[in-house]
Amino acid sequence: MITRKVSRLNCKVKVLLIVRDQVELLDTLYRKYIKEGGTSPLEELLHNQSAHKSKLDLSNFRFASLAREYETYFCPENVLVLDYAKFSILV
Repeated sequence: MITRKVSRLNCKVKVLLIVRDQVELLDTLYRKYIKEGGTSPLEELLHNQSAHKSKLDLSNFRFASLAREYETYFCPENVLVLDYAKFSILV
């Protein structure tokens, strides 16, 4: 994974991980899928991901695991996780 490679190159990396509510993110991605011409119901995409090569791969929604992985490679004090909903208010 790229995380390992980056950690070998620079030990002073700071990571900013902005996470979004998974349900809201899934809704947004599904709406984009439909807008781009997709026709499968959401339930079908979620239950038959390999057949659709879906962008809605639920393994991409494991933000806590991702944050822990970053902390392993870059140290917890170098990883900041922000909630998208709170962050977007500031922008």
